Amino acid sequence: MDIIWSVSTLERVTDTGYVFEAGCKCTATETVSDKTVHGTTLISAEFTAPIGPDFIPFENLTEEDVLTWVFTEIGEDLKLKKEQVATNRLNNAIAALNPPTQEGVPWGG
Repeated sequence: MDIIWSVSTLERVTDTGYVFEAGCKCTATETVSDKTVHGTTLISAEFTAPIGPDFIPFENLTEEDVLTWVFTEIGEDLKLKKEQVATNRLNNAIAALNPPTQEGVPWGG
């Protein structure tokens, strides 16, 4: 199983390029019987304006920069909880591929 974090959107001040909010996605992925199965959860984080040399212009930002900010803002506990939610959703999707129980009768009708 792989857990992948990605940035889906950024909100910024047009004049300065200051990013004040990031929308992110946490995806748990696994291949089961040649099918790629996903479990996903979303989160957003807000930031305070950096002052001085720590400011990174919008056009110079990388996804790694923003994810570092997000993880700092949300903390390790919430990061792990979001990863667990994505994993649970992945496990539910895997279980739906091969349900442990089924309803029905073996004859028509």
